[in-house]
Amino acid sequence: MEHYIQDNIITTDNIFKIEDFVKEFLTVLSINKTAFARYIEIDISNLNKNYSSETCFNTKLALKFGHFFHTPANIWLQIEAKNEILIFQKEEKTNDKSLSTTTKSCCRLLNMLGIIRGAYYPVFSQLNNISCSFNEMPNQS
Repeated sequence: MEHYIQDNIITTDNIFKIEDFVKEFLTVLSINKTAFARYIEIDISNLNKNYSSETCFNTKLALKFGHFFHTPANIWLQIEAKNEILIFQKEEKTNDKSLSTTTKSCCRLLNMLGIIRGAYYPVFSQLNNISCSFNEMPNQS
């Protein structure tokens, strides 16, 4: 997981989603997705919504995943952030807004993580190409 975060060769063509990491863990543990959802006390439909990006992966889920898989919660957040940044950068290059990320959602993600440029260097060293200023960030209310 750490290697994925630090790998600068990863592009939108070979993104490894949170769901992909979870599937690998569950395979090793011989647990199905439904049992996993039950163990972390989340409805399977909500877990599927997180996998499909219908709802946002959040710190609460990162803590649950971290606890269950004995991994640091921030790694899960860094993976999600890296993937969001890659998608945003592709949108910026291709001017294709259908990839699901916008400047505001990128800023919300940074705000959620409490990021000051470079705080999570391996992931956020890529921020140089993103035109997201802290003035655009939504208020935390």
